[in-house]
Amino acid sequence: RWDIDRYYDADPEVPGKMYVRSGGFISQKIKEFDAKFFNISPSEAIYLDPQQRLLLELSWEALENAHYDPTSLVGSKTGVFVGMAIPEYTVLPNDKRHYDFTSLSAYYATGIINCLASGRISYFLGFQGFSTGSSSSNSISLGIISIKY
Repeated sequence: RWDIDRYYDADPEVPGKMYVRSGGFISQKIKEFDAKFFNISPSEAIYLDPQQRLLLELSWEALENAHYDPTSLVGSKTGVFVGMAIPEYTVLPNDKRHYDFTSLSAYYATGIINCLASGRISYFLGFQGFSTGSSSSNSISLGIISIKY
């Protein structure tokens, strides 16, 4: 994903460098997202943040792995609570989708604003329960505790 030697220094005080040589990565090719399966048009999929793509896929897979037919929950009061931070998709260098404002679409904002991901999941799965997202991924669980159904 990046040239580790270019950005690494053992000294944590060195500006512009990181002092950790390891990271967690996924092997899935994010461009292989099946937009058609999720009823997402090609023009919308172009702007859809990979984090939102993964959330859709993993939400479906989580239900299947729990031995639920995902379609059996349509109309249920199932809630979706998502915390996501660091929308790095909007700052990818050399990605003209985010800098060529002549080709912006109505899907630009909904594809990159991560706190909308919970609504996207609820909409796709047909859930009717509470759905909320937060751009503060570490505090969403605390916020949910205060919500009363």
